[in-house]
Amino acid sequence: MTRTSRRLRFASGMLALAAILAGCAGNNANNGSNASSASGTSKAEETASASPQAAESGELRFDKKLNLSYWYSHGSDIPAISNPKENVPGTWLEEKTGVHLKEAIGNGGQDPIVKLGMMVAGNMLPNIAFSSNQIGFDKALEGNLLWELTPETLQKYAPDVWASIPSYAWDAVKKDGKIYGIPFDLQNTLYSEVEGKSADWLSYYGPAPQSVTWSSTSSSSGFLIRDDILKQLYPDALDYEEAMKLIGSTDGSIAEKFILPIKTTDDYVKLMYNIKNLNLKVNNRPVYAFGYPKGDNWTALTALGSEMVGYKSYNYMTMYNSKENKLEFGLMTPAVKKAAQLQNQMIRDEVIDPESIVHTSEQFQEKLLSGQYAITSVLETAMVGIGNLDKLNEMLKDNGADFQYVPLFTQIPNLPEYPAQYVVPVSGGANSYMWLLKTIAEEDLPQVLNWFNTFFTDEYEEIKYWGPAELGLYTEENGVRAFKDATLQQGLIEGDSSIDARDLKGFYTRSPDNLFFEIKRYPTEWSYEFMYRNTKKNIINAMTKFPSTSPYATSVIKMPEMSTWKADFKDIPEVTDLLNARADWEDAFKYALIAKNDTEFEKKWQEAIKTLQSDADIDQLLEKQWQIFEPALSKLEARD
Repeated sequence: MTRTSRRLRFASGMLALAAILAGCAGNNANNGSNASSASGTSKAEETASASPQAAESGELRFDKKLNLSYWYSHGSDIPAISNPKENVPGTWLEEKTGVHLKEAIGNGGQDPIVKLGMMVAGNMLPNIAFSSNQIGFDKALEGNLLWELTPETLQKYAPDVWASIPSYAWDAVKKDGKIYGIPFDLQNTLYSEVEGKSADWLSYYGPAPQSVTWSSTSSSSGFLIRDDILKQLYPDALDYEEAMKLIGSTDGSIAEKFILPIKTTDDYVKLMYNIKNLNLKVNNRPVYAFGYPKGDNWTALTALGSEMVGYKSYNYMTMYNSKENKLEFGLMTPAVKKAAQLQNQMIRDEVIDPESIVHTSEQFQEKLLSGQYAITSVLETAMVGIGNLDKLNEMLKDNGADFQYVPLFTQIPNLPEYPAQYVVPVSGGANSYMWLLKTIAEEDLPQVLNWFNTFFTDEYEEIKYWGPAELGLYTEENGVRAFKDATLQQGLIEGDSSIDARDLKGFYTRSPDNLFFEIKRYPTEWSYEFMYRNTKKNIINAMTKFPSTSPYATSVIKMPEMSTWKADFKDIPEVTDLLNARADWEDAFKYALIAKNDTEFEKKWQEAIKTLQSDADIDQLLEKQWQIFEPALSKLEARD
């Protein structure tokens, strides 16, 4: 399908949606809501003072019980939720706020804007929408579907939210200077700007960005290697047991101990072939240097490709070329093409598992845990639900494996045109956003805002991890708590993976309500890892967090947001074209990745670029992104 025909089909859907939304704007009511005009003084501001019962402490109390539904507009659908048998913090939250989330709606495989139109047409709009990229925000506003939230209303009913979110973070939920949503979950690069936190908190949660593969603030870019294979190739390298002994005898980071003498792309390729040449087998099956999980080309061309070639901290969509001061599309650059060529050759030579191109999650996890992949990435393990280095090694131990994984750090420098960078928001700066739809009666807005505000309170953060003090679930000595219940202590504090998560009473299972993601401002002092930071070593941090003085932590530069799918660029039509057709062009590049020879690779790569350009006008996309990116870059440089 051509870009023109796809745009015509999408445009016809948008015309239908526009007609529906025009009707909504005229009626200004949905699902029998008591909604009224958001302009001028709202009914909520006029009547709210009478609805909540003020407690002696001055906090708001609400007698009404609200059952709310929500739409999660990111991805194809909502993952399954495993509910705890008993939910201590969830019960407290409902009793405190009077709000219960009764129903969750996903996209059902639809584009978010199309899904919005279907819900409007079917009179099935939920009460709340959660978004990671603000797609559909403008359409919702066109239909007058969202409540305006004035600063005065937010300060009155969500004061902790207002105090926790930097002023520029509200930009992503504004239209014509008015606020129509709430940002939350601040990006970790903003932690150093959080006010009122202790030096210990800033040291623990605000680490310097890393210019090597692994960032201890992110679980998406680290590489791991089997320690037994590492020892065969580099006898002086640390295996897991040696690392654990070193961690036990020092208070500092040991991350620099894992840096290998791999300084060029050729060195990395040699490492991969040296692993193949060991001719290792497990259960009579070959051990590969690497294997892909399910999904698109992200592991190949953003994770492994950037590590080998030297564009770490960039992805294969929009990239900023510092040398030429311009935006480029990664898949059309020589650097990303080189990464693909190298991996294509390694697939043909069976250095990388050829079967892994079409893996399911289950197949990848089975091969990983059996030891068939010498090198893997934290991104890959997270994609199949394993999560991080500690969890992976726990599972290997439970399976009786005679090896563990340790970090793999190289010395390959970034290319001059793509210096190692990290994003510092100029506007926006949150990972997630919430919209309140007018299916919420106006007189209920204060209660819903109070519910959301509760997530931002110190009281809630403590209860989320430890429960109400009156339940007596823990003991405390010298500022360190322990659960009285052995199951909770083993599962939550000791990290025993054999404990069923449903038996952990709802404590920090991401969120104690019916959301599968977490509503938060930023990490808390009440977390288990922070409270046990001096008595129980954080193995991942000890192994991967470089000292702030290390060149691995200092040789990075600040950049404004450039990732194509981010909310900064949501109004660019070509971005919508690109993302709507993503499966089409991703598959085209994957066909190039598995070409049978060099000639076929070149042919299929050029065909993939043509497919990409037929799906979206890349030149226009980059030009329009530049109009947003360049002023942000100038502001950021001026701010420094």
